[in-house]
Amino acid sequence: MESLSVANTSFALDLFKKIRDGNKQGNLFYSPLSISSALAMVSLGAAGNTEAQMSDCTLQCLAWIISSLQPNPN
Repeated sequence: MESLSVANTSFALDLFKKIRDGNKQGNLFYSPLSISSALAMVSLGAAGNTEAQMSDCTLQCLAWIISSLQPNPN
């Protein structure tokens, strides 16, 4: 359960940074839990090409996360 919490927190912060970059002024309100829940439901209900694309995107994101956790060789 701890890894799910860490993943949700990371998703929420990364999403906030992306949204904030597009909206430098004014207030910002969003629900990362709602967004991740909606994506999970869509993923569970997806089939065919949509399922393949979502799986591919998920794998690419996981590969990026894993590579970012690797120690810097310098």
